[in-house]
Amino acid sequence: CDSTMLDVTVPYALPATHRVPSPKQHSIYIIVDSSGSSASGNAANGKSGSNYLESSKTVLEGILRDLPAHVFALRKALVVNDLPITLHVWTFDGTTRLEATVTMYSTKHSEETTPILPLQTKPTTEKPFKLLSDCIFKSPQNLHSVLVITDGSSTDQKVFLPEIDKFCLGFDGFLQIDCLGYGPSIDPLFVTHLTTCTGGDALLVESLKGTGTQKRLLGMLSRSLICGASQLAI
Repeated sequence: CDSTMLDVTVPYALPATHRVPSPKQHSIYIIVDSSGSSASGNAANGKSGSNYLESSKTVLEGILRDLPAHVFALRKALVVNDLPITLHVWTFDGTTRLEATVTMYSTKHSEETTPILPLQTKPTTEKPFKLLSDCIFKSPQNLHSVLVITDGSSTDQKVFLPEIDKFCLGFDGFLQIDCLGYGPSIDPLFVTHLTTCTGGDALLVESLKGTGTQKRLLGMLSRSLICGASQLAI
């Protein structure tokens, strides 16, 4: 049979029977490294680390501003259900700070497209990934999407990596960790370790200038929500 004579029709979307999203509730976590190494200068490269820290805050603000619209679009496309989505925003250095806990309601609520703004900072004695583990195991039935933003050089890997491995290996539900590593001092091994244990994406950049990184991070979060809702590998 000559394959060049075959007519092939390729669908542009999944069949309607496959467009029913998971009925489980989504939880989103954005964890930002605000440590001294992010804020310290980098004399060797002639670049100020404080610029990287300020840029990471700008990226975070952009994500919080645009994320509700992305969630709205996913719900409208019937790939994410209408249950409320809880968003947790934490920063960490020597102390973990609970910056915001926000609920994004269904498409029936006008608040859906309202930008999210960080709330009052609340310090806690918990380490960031221990806090993440507690939240995940408290709601094991939820679909957990995590985004970590870090320069990777200040992180105490001897403490964090065993914590991450422990709850990744011990959790049977949906958990995806995506990570942005930025700046000249980034440790790629730490970033990739964070993501590979859950099938997440690792993004390494030297500069946070422009809107490109922010758009890619929003895309990564959207992909995580879709993967959780469909349980399909993308």
